Amino acid sequence: MLKKVVSEVMAYAKCVKGRVVTSWEAHLPSRHSLLMSLCNPSEKET
Repeated sequence: MLKKVVSEVMAYAKCVKGRVVTSWEAHLPSRHSLLMSLCNPSEKET
């Protein structure tokens, strides 16, 4: 019984995480440009 509850909670958490990531990505101008700006902050200045 406890294993079933834990597995259901984990499945729900994965579902919520997926929805959060999807909605967050939809509000980004461009995922590639965001990653580049995070990885190479010095390139912004040039």
